[in-house]
Amino acid sequence: MTHPVHSNADHELIRVTVQLFPTPSQDATFRAWLAALTQANGALTTVLHGTTLRAGAPALTRDEIAYLLTLVSPALEASLPPSVWPSVISQCCTRFQRRRDSSASEPSLPLDVQIQAIGEMHVHVTGQPDLVVADLWRLPLGLTEALVCTGNDHVRAVQHQGHTLRTADTAGSPAALTQLHDLIRLHGPVIGRPPGHTGVHRTQPHRAQFADLTCQIGVDGKEIWLLTCTVRVPPGWLPRAHRQDTVGVDVGVRALVTWADATDAGQLLRTTLPVGDWRPQQPATLLSAAWVRRMQFERTQAGLDQVIRHLLTYRRVAIEQLAWRGLTAGIREAMTLNGVSSLGVWLTGLGRLTGTVVCAVNPAGTSVQCGQCGQRGVLQANRVFRCQNCGDIDRDTNAARSIRRVSLEGWT
Repeated sequence: MTHPVHSNADHELIRVTVQLFPTPSQDATFRAWLAALTQANGALTTVLHGTTLRAGAPALTRDEIAYLLTLVSPALEASLPPSVWPSVISQCCTRFQRRRDSSASEPSLPLDVQIQAIGEMHVHVTGQPDLVVADLWRLPLGLTEALVCTGNDHVRAVQHQGHTLRTADTAGSPAALTQLHDLIRLHGPVIGRPPGHTGVHRTQPHRAQFADLTCQIGVDGKEIWLLTCTVRVPPGWLPRAHRQDTVGVDVGVRALVTWADATDAGQLLRTTLPVGDWRPQQPATLLSAAWVRRMQFERTQAGLDQVIRHLLTYRRVAIEQLAWRGLTAGIREAMTLNGVSSLGVWLTGLGRLTGTVVCAVNPAGTSVQCGQCGQRGVLQANRVFRCQNCGDIDRDTNAARSIRRVSLEGWT
């Protein structure tokens, strides 16, 4: 997933989101962190209610926020990962410097530099004894590499620090062994890992400092853990949108993505892997399940990247808004595995870089409405849509044209 954040003359910042799959022990730890932070935010809101939160009241300073946090939640700092405390203070400053609804956003834990991508399937949270399985490889257009390269730099820095401390201990430094113990306690999972061959290149997207950990409700109604990182994108990495037309986009299972503009249309078809239950036989580990997801996604990754680049050449994209709770489990999982469930979010975030505006269209009725004349038609066998006025057409192509037509009628 991608979300726009900020821009200036030198770079763009976008936020990319990947799903984490923590073990039961890691899940319990994350929940304890978020519970502590949520409790502190609630207590701080109660203390400040009717005073600083009033419109026009002077903003609190960082030191004042830190002092109030220690008063309302004295155990908070000790309950969080090392060095995360400054990030919590910054988050609370942003929250309480102006009047805001305390229930307006999901509880999140600002991790900043305390979390790093280690390879394409794991992240390291400082102070945690084990790596966390993550779907880092699902990001489009090389953004996975942006996180991994930054993680490689992190591994090199930790290992260099370890080598320095071992050398100092050999030379007789009395404090080196204690410092080495602390380093291993915080960064143990990456101490013995070989770093990747590519480091951060400033001419390519690379991770900025900011990262948040959130627990949200997924499309199947279950809780999921999401890691959101900020990526710094150099100017010109994606060209500006040059097509003045609006393109309609339909997503599905047989045809993963179908798009149509005023004169042209195209499709990305699904591979031959069956739609049914993809999950490995039990018992399965989190890592083995991640490998299954990754292998399926890689079947369509290159084609999906090509589609994204093409759609970002349009000034306006109208994409089907998916009602996930109405889909059967097999279809939902097949679409998620192939990446199309994230297409709208990716286009919205990356559109910030190209000047593309994305509009989500309610798909109700678009599959039985002619994209040319707007009249109601009939769905035939062999994926055909029949309109009495315009004739026969592929039903997914017609749906894309119909989505485009609906968006043009309501576009402001």
